[in-house]
Amino acid sequence: MIDPITPEEFDALYIARVKALRQLRGMTAGQMSTLLGVPAERYRKYESRTPMPHALMEQFALITGVSVEFLLTGRRVAGKGPYPDVPGPHMIEKWRTGQLESEGKSSRRRG
Repeated sequence: MIDPITPEEFDALYIARVKALRQLRGMTAGQMSTLLGVPAERYRKYESRTPMPHALMEQFALITGVSVEFLLTGRRVAGKGPYPDVPGPHMIEKWRTGQLESEGKSSRRRG
C-alpha cells in the first residue's frame, strides 16, 4: 500500500504540474505571467518553490485547458479528460525514489 502524500509532496507535485502544463501549452513563463497578470518573478516562484495561490487557479486552468480539480490534485476523473501526462499522485512512488526527477533530466538531455 502506498503511504499518503505528505503536504510537502503535495506542494512539490502541484508546483511541478503547473510548470509542466505551461510547457505543454508551448508558453514561456513570461507569457504565462502576463496572462495571469502577475510579475514574471512571482510567477517563476510558482514553478520553483511556492504553490500558485487559489485566486489564480481558475484562470490558469482555463489557459492550460484542464479542470481546476486536475490542476490542484493531478487526479484523473473518468469523462473529464483528456489529461496530459504531468506529475500527479499516480507517480508518487517514482517521485519518492527520485526516479521521476532523473527521468526528466535525462529526457531533457536527449531532447
